[in-house]
Amino acid sequence: MISKAVDFKDLAELSTELSEDTFDWILNGGEDHFFIATVDPKYRSKDLGIEIGIVESGNGEVRLDAKEVEIKGYQHF
Repeated sequence: MISKAVDFKDLAELSTELSEDTFDWILNGGEDHFFIATVDPKYRSKDLGIEIGIVESGNGEVRLDAKEVEIKGYQHF
């Protein structure tokens, strides 16, 4: 869960104060660097970190709460 990340509360408070969307900042923000990996469900463990989503076969959509998210940030690949 993204909302369990260390700085989420502070980010949510600031984005609310500025009338901005917290998840838009998270998904399309700038120079935040975190290690993200996919793990086979049979190896899932809380020791590996925070689960932020799942990967499924499909057409490459990114969704948040079943709604498609527009990709607006820097495209590394």
